[in-house]
Amino acid sequence: MYSENRRRSTDVGWKKFLTVELMGATVAAVFVAGGTFVTLSADVARAQVSTQENTIKLQNLARQVASIDTDIRLIAADANHNKDTLDEVKEDIKEQRTDIKEILRILGSR
Repeated sequence: MYSENRRRSTDVGWKKFLTVELMGATVAAVFVAGGTFVTLSADVARAQVSTQENTIKLQNLARQVASIDTDIRLIAADANHNKDTLDEVKEDIKEQRTDIKEILRILGSR
């Protein structure tokens, strides 16, 4: 009979030990899972902020590209206008040379 009691007390000890071990493992798993969740949550929040910042930067870049495109179009339009103006000035100079030659011819014949 003594050996049965002894055996029972040992079984109870193992059961308590296993229960404590399982509870400890469960607490550790919950702690690790909580830490992982907090870390992932913070990473997701940082990624969202970074994405928003990049979206704003991309919008600013698009505005700058549009502004540059407008400037290039204005410069091209001015260049065409300047070419037309230059052609007009060349034509005027040609006419003035012809007029000057005519005036000199008239003055030379007197």
